[in-house]
Amino acid sequence: MSKFSFEQATSAYLREVWGVHEFSPVSVERGSIPLGVRPSSARGRHVRIGSPSGAVKATTGYGFTRILRHTQHIASTLASTGSPDAPRPSLRFRWYDKPVLRMWKHAPEHAGRFIKAAFTSGDADLVLDFLDERTTFAQERELFSSMPVTTLLRPRLWI
Repeated sequence: MSKFSFEQATSAYLREVWGVHEFSPVSVERGSIPLGVRPSSARGRHVRIGSPSGAVKATTGYGFTRILRHTQHIASTLASTGSPDAPRPSLRFRWYDKPVLRMWKHAPEHAGRFIKAAFTSGDADLVLDFLDERTTFAQERELFSSMPVTTLLRPRLWI
């Protein structure tokens, strides 16, 4: 099995999707996304945004729309009150994430199968809304009924 190359994948994407054959990279950026960052409270008029605010979802590494909503909330409260206010993290979704994060740490093969089952068990849009923390409890109950949630119960250390 050959090693995955982001540069090769990007080149293939530009050629195959956009028909761009003549190009040369100017620079390549690399980095890591700090997952599991605990949001800190505002200090006066200073509020963290993006990854340092904890807006990146640790179970998926996804943060784009979460960061957008987070900054919109801050801008809205700043405009209406004169003081920035960071949105409160959802304790419900943190509770959902906890066993999945433990599964990723202790048995990544189970976590991979669990995530694959989530996307193949029903409505992919519902799964994406759930991962983006935009679902209601009723929608979550519907989603969980179609997923192998019992996987989260074994071994007990995941709970």
